[in-house]
Amino acid sequence: MKEYSQLQYALSYVKLGFAVFPLKPRSKIPLTKNGFKDASKDAKQVKKWWSENPDANVAIATGSISGNLFVIDFDIDEDKGIDGYHAFTDYCRENGVSFPDTVMVITG
Repeated sequence: MKEYSQLQYALSYVKLGFAVFPLKPRSKIPLTKNGFKDASKDAKQVKKWWSENPDANVAIATGSISGNLFVIDFDIDEDKGIDGYHAFTDYCRENGVSFPDTVMVITG
């Protein structure tokens, strides 16, 4: 299985029309002065950021800059009996709400 660099992931998101910005490695802390406000779809800028910080995490800015992208975060904590994903799907079913198939990301 081929391993991809963080830069390759960042550039693939840019190709999809998303604006990205770097985060400290294994963190959610922005490496840019203005955080998400510095997000860019410019491949040259993205390459510069990751050449300076090749292990930086990749963040995608939400909102109009990324084609009106929005995120719903479902917390799951089995020890506390929290399951946001199933709570959301139960709500949709009980209220006749449909949600389109979409991309899902599972984080640590």
